[in-house]
Amino acid sequence: MFITSLLKVKRQSKRTEYLRRIRRLMASQDDARRRRVMYNERLYQQWSVENDIYCVPIDDREEQRLLDQHNVVQTYLELVGFRQPLGGGFVVPPIQQAPRRILDCGYGQGSWAIGIAEEFPDSEVVGIDIWHSDIDDMPDNLEFDSWNLNDSFRDMQDSEGTYKRGTFDLINSRFLAPGIHERRWPTYIRELVRLLRRGGWLQVVEWAYLFQSMSGNIDRMPYCQRWNDSYRTALQGKRDPRIGSRIKRLMQDEGLVGVDCKTYSVPIGGWYPDARMQQVGLLNRTIFGEALESLAMWPFTQELEGQTKQTVENLAVGVRQEMDNPSNQVYMHLYVAYGQKR
Repeated sequence: MFITSLLKVKRQSKRTEYLRRIRRLMASQDDARRRRVMYNERLYQQWSVENDIYCVPIDDREEQRLLDQHNVVQTYLELVGFRQPLGGGFVVPPIQQAPRRILDCGYGQGSWAIGIAEEFPDSEVVGIDIWHSDIDDMPDNLEFDSWNLNDSFRDMQDSEGTYKRGTFDLINSRFLAPGIHERRWPTYIRELVRLLRRGGWLQVVEWAYLFQSMSGNIDRMPYCQRWNDSYRTALQGKRDPRIGSRIKRLMQDEGLVGVDCKTYSVPIGGWYPDARMQQVGLLNRTIFGEALESLAMWPFTQELEGQTKQTVENLAVGVRQEMDNPSNQVYMHLYVAYGQKR
């Protein structure tokens, strides 16, 4: 018995020392994650670009783009009738009661997290992102964590048990294709399902980063074609810019039920005949006019031979001109998926 007790003490001691090392490492990473680096006149999170995690700017221009993106998607989903009785436009699946705990993965500027926290003031809302944005006037029922979503939630040393199995009633994941590694997606969805309570819902929203033409003019849009091909090539083997088309199958593979995935052709530019949808297209033109550089500057200049800041900017000018030609009727697919845990 003495030997057994001694072995237990040694194991506990090793476990305690392991946890201390992890906490020290996470503390040093938290400090490192606050550092920024200037590259081609844009600010990036230094830790992210050095570790090939999220190679997109974190400056004021990008923050405004993320805010506009949230607004245009919320507006678009309401215009196409994707509004549930509960959730005020923030919830995609047909939930029957207010969620007790909600997780927002990749909260960005916090627009969705703040909105859902205000919609459900009695719910606990947690937002998680690689870059911890400074957000003022947060609701009292909202808190933010910093974490690389390419790493397992199981590795988080969380004394309050925030990320234990069966913790959340609703999980939101939006626009993470530029950050989640291609091979991480199956385990990422699996872990989100593990975090759900029975009866809880997972909702995922992603763009397919491919400019298309409703009028069939894509063969006469060389700049859009070049951007499409370059973006795919620069991310090859690292990211899946069209992960949205696989989300439904990934959800089904993890045993979710009632899985649905709708694909929408969201206009870019003011060519759509309906006045309200035309406003969506004009704002979307602003969003993707910015995204041409913010999404592409780092991967193009780092991964593609001969690409410089000037060549990326010149390509963006050409794409914007094609966007502004109403005869091209430029659009991009938006995937909206959800499923429920048994």
